[in-house]
Amino acid sequence: MAADPTGDPHDLGVALAAAKAGDELAFRLIYRAQQPALLRYLSVLVGADAEDVASEAWLKIARDLRAFQGDWDGFRGWAATVARHRAMDHRRRVQRRPVSAGPVELLAADLPARTTRPTRPSRRWTPTRRSRSSAAFRATRPKR
Repeated sequence: MAADPTGDPHDLGVALAAAKAGDELAFRLIYRAQQPALLRYLSVLVGADAEDVASEAWLKIARDLRAFQGDWDGFRGWAATVARHRAMDHRRRVQRRPVSAGPVELLAADLPARTTRPTRPSRRWTPTRRSRSSAAFRATRPKR
């Protein structure tokens, strides 16, 4: 399948149908036609991580392409929706795991110096502590 990726939508619709049937060259054609627009869109949503998010989106697009129903314009909208979902997943993932921008040495400087001995006695749960806390709990319960 040889066609110009900037060609008319009819050629891209034919390429889309061939890609759905498993034609790798046709998939390459629709990728080359759609990737620049997806990257522009994703760069607005996630900034510098746009290429990583786009690769995740194309993995999903490639996996689910056979189930897609529609023409070239519908594919463009579907691909943008898949990319937006991957971008939102990426933003949630980044918010859950914030990254500190700074050298590790600065973080280590803020930590107190570690001594060889603990600064306070161990708070292990011993049988004596257990019996004391049980007695304290029983003393606070109302009598029946």
